[in-house]
Amino acid sequence: MSLNKDFKWGASVSAYQIEGAENEDGRGQSIWDSDFTKGRTLGDMNGKIACDHYHRYKEDVALLKKLGIKNYRFSVSWPRIMPNGKGEINPKGVKFYSDLVDEFIKAGITPWITVFHWELPRALFNEGGFLNDKISDYFADYAKTLVEIFGDRVSDYVIFNEPQVVVEDGHYTGAHAPFLRLSRSDVFRVAHNVLLCIGKAEKAMRAAAKHKLNLGCAPCFTPMIPKNEKDAKSAEEFNFMPNGEFYDGCFFTDAIIKGEFTEEYKKWFAEYGYNPSAEDMKIIKSDLDFFGINFYRGFYVEKTADGMKRTAVAPCDKFTAMNWCVTPEAIGYAAKYYYERYGLPILFTENGMAATEWKTIEGEIPDYMRIDYMKRHIEVLKKAAEKYPIIGYFYWSFMDNFEWAEGYSKRFGLVYVDYETLERTPKKSAYWFKKVIETNGEDLSVD
Repeated sequence: MSLNKDFKWGASVSAYQIEGAENEDGRGQSIWDSDFTKGRTLGDMNGKIACDHYHRYKEDVALLKKLGIKNYRFSVSWPRIMPNGKGEINPKGVKFYSDLVDEFIKAGITPWITVFHWELPRALFNEGGFLNDKISDYFADYAKTLVEIFGDRVSDYVIFNEPQVVVEDGHYTGAHAPFLRLSRSDVFRVAHNVLLCIGKAEKAMRAAAKHKLNLGCAPCFTPMIPKNEKDAKSAEEFNFMPNGEFYDGCFFTDAIIKGEFTEEYKKWFAEYGYNPSAEDMKIIKSDLDFFGINFYRGFYVEKTADGMKRTAVAPCDKFTAMNWCVTPEAIGYAAKYYYERYGLPILFTENGMAATEWKTIEGEIPDYMRIDYMKRHIEVLKKAAEKYPIIGYFYWSFMDNFEWAEGYSKRFGLVYVDYETLERTPKKSAYWFKKVIETNGEDLSVD
């Protein structure tokens, strides 16, 4: 079966990972800036220069057009628009993103804006960050401001990228900025404020818009894959059970889409005194147009005497450079689980892999493993689209970039970036993806 003719093919990036210009043109500081992350990232690498997209955006848009990318998901840097996270707006930041959007439109590329991709302004962090109960009002005002800036030039927005990472890795494990290791009770407070941020932003954006918006969020999921088909139902139930952390499950999505939590989650909440009010739940419940999924891998599970458990990795498993198992079959389970639960059209807002690669002596980047990864996932996606309304696939990432705590050691891009010269070189996968887009997923052959 062919994909719908309106299927959205695209690529994704985020501001701090590619822009550079960390201290230029009135941008305020963020919790990912070089002085804040010193000693916390691989080799003290940072995004001070990154891919220098801020100065090279016209070159990058031209390359996107050349490679046939029709939809481009990028984030706006909150401190570039509002240096202090609230109040005064930076006109040079507004001009940069406004000019960027105009460049996309001129090139025939649809801009998809991520409102928040982890760049919390430092000034707001100094006021408590997501522990500050005022943060959701600041966030809603920022989100509303973006709608006012872009007007009818932009209709497609992702409100929040991977809230699980912000909450769990930013505030509990300390693996990501702001590198905190809070108590579980405090992490619940963070999670609740993140939910309020999303709920208030959705309402503020719709109220500010003078045209129809297409709104969604982009959580990350690693769906559970039954090792034995007879355990399929148990695997699905296990997928939505609380597991003692904020990854996976349905904490964020049930609250945002259904405005409620399951009894199993409420039992977990009781351990930490979390009891959200009915009034807050009404604010959190949002009217979303699509269900975004950032998907990289799944987990196999099997039934044991102690219930459903994740299976251990095996020597024969395939791994990316992130040490993530390659499980394209899980993309079908993601579509099934989340469409049957929420009934929203599904957009794969991220899917991709990091490979160990460099430019050959001949000047090429023959990333056939990335092509193989994409092909396997798109094949499963096409089959799942026969049953579920899957509306698009965005590859992560358009270009190699600053991979957060991993620095520049992990290359996800369709385009190779030489970090000494900042030269861009499309990889084999970029040209393969161009063919896939041109044929709407019909031609997945590898030359």
